[in-house]
Amino acid sequence: MSSVYQLKSGYWYYQTYVVNPLTGDRERKQYSLGIRTSNPPSPRQREQVEKLQREQDSLWMRKDLTEVGTKDKIGSKILTYLEDRRRKVKNGDLSSKTLETDEMVLGTFSRFMTDHYSDPHIRKITKDHIYSFVDEGKTNGFKSTTGLQGDPVSDGTISLYLRHLKTFFRSLIPEIKKDVFKDIPIKKPRVSPVHLNDLTPLGDEWETLYSKLEEMISEGGCRPPTYLLLSLMKTGCRVRELLNLKWKPTEDYELVEGISRNSWSYLSRDLEKLHIYFKRVRRTVPVVHLKPLLTEMKEKFPSNEIYVFGNPSTGSPYQYSNIRRHLKVVLKSCDLPHYPIHSLRHGFISKWVRESGDIVTIGSIVGHTTTHLTDYYLDVGEKHKIRLSQKF
Repeated sequence: MSSVYQLKSGYWYYQTYVVNPLTGDRERKQYSLGIRTSNPPSPRQREQVEKLQREQDSLWMRKDLTEVGTKDKIGSKILTYLEDRRRKVKNGDLSSKTLETDEMVLGTFSRFMTDHYSDPHIRKITKDHIYSFVDEGKTNGFKSTTGLQGDPVSDGTISLYLRHLKTFFRSLIPEIKKDVFKDIPIKKPRVSPVHLNDLTPLGDEWETLYSKLEEMISEGGCRPPTYLLLSLMKTGCRVRELLNLKWKPTEDYELVEGISRNSWSYLSRDLEKLHIYFKRVRRTVPVVHLKPLLTEMKEKFPSNEIYVFGNPSTGSPYQYSNIRRHLKVVLKSCDLPHYPIHSLRHGFISKWVRESGDIVTIGSIVGHTTTHLTDYYLDVGEKHKIRLSQKF
């Protein structure tokens, strides 16, 4: 007897029971199908899920998958690992985005190992299996859950796969007594400064966008997304930190040190400080310069009792896509090229580090744990580097 079930995120999982020939006990097997659909799925998507279920039913009838030791095979270990990762997400120790990538990467790796090596025992896996997986991705691409062959993947995607696989195999070191990834090089993801600057409004473009937003607000009739965009340019916060910003804390965990949740943010009573917890880093940001703007919003949008930049019609936060579309409209009205919304954070860091020369303070304001992270966002010419070095 088998079944499939869907998580809120839209991912589907397969579940079945097999009999252990040694004890006679029924053992439950669960793992990701590696497919994500709408929730609930459309009739066409449902047919695809049912097809995958039939394929897995046929697969689990094979003798080698019901022999003793199934729990030590790579597929079973991946299932156990993902269950642990889900608990971490629930406790706030891991982001849901990381979990989604884990499910995608490990699902692909599990299908590859099953197709090419019949789901081997975890102790038999070596770096040669990893290199074979990489070669398959670069040469032919990976098979989808429907069995279709994908396109060859880029070096950047391969690096992403390897980083997540490395984390998985590192968790197995106490059990398998070896580090499969010990001698496997992995390229670090890093956007070149030239490419990063092409995606960031700097100099006159930054000032033009800033002036346009102030002008729109002064003319009246603006909705919260306009205030949000200007606040991003004034604080350098991440978009989601302000999307979910509250006037005051509404949950107990927001007031207790050491309690982990994915993220939260709220204002102090005097509207002069932002208290933020994001990516397991807690910080306080002074926003005295935002107080007139926040006071105006409180009077203008009384229905937003919980969220500062909420939708006045519903009181709930806007979607990320709503803010992105609004930025696109504003940029077009300024005759500026399209920039991603996160570029406002890039521009803030670049502008204020160049003007102040204080990487440490700016890094602490925007939530960076090291100065290397702050330096990653910078647009600093050689002359400015020389001028900064003379201060030491």
